[in-house]
Amino acid sequence: PGPCVTPMSPMRILVRRACPPGAWDPDVAKRPIVLDCFMGSGSTGVACMVEGVRFVGCEMDPQMAEVATLRLQHAYALPREEGEAPPATRDGGQGKLF
Repeated sequence: PGPCVTPMSPMRILVRRACPPGAWDPDVAKRPIVLDCFMGSGSTGVACMVEGVRFVGCEMDPQMAEVATLRLQHAYALPREEGEAPPATRDGGQGKLF
């Protein structure tokens, strides 16, 4: 079977509800962190990037890790919506994933 890509709307809602306040804090170290131990195609990571939350993801399947990497790179390159703060650092505070 192929990847199960979760829609972004529900993932963004889950990220907002699961994280304490602090997203988009200018001090990246104060932003909440979400850990996804079974990252799959990276939907949680993309939702975290959009919501200004730091993200750590793990994936054992090399093909799924590649899919997640590409999705996260694409999400990082997208222009921000009006009113959303830009990443505080060049990598958005996410650091290297792999």
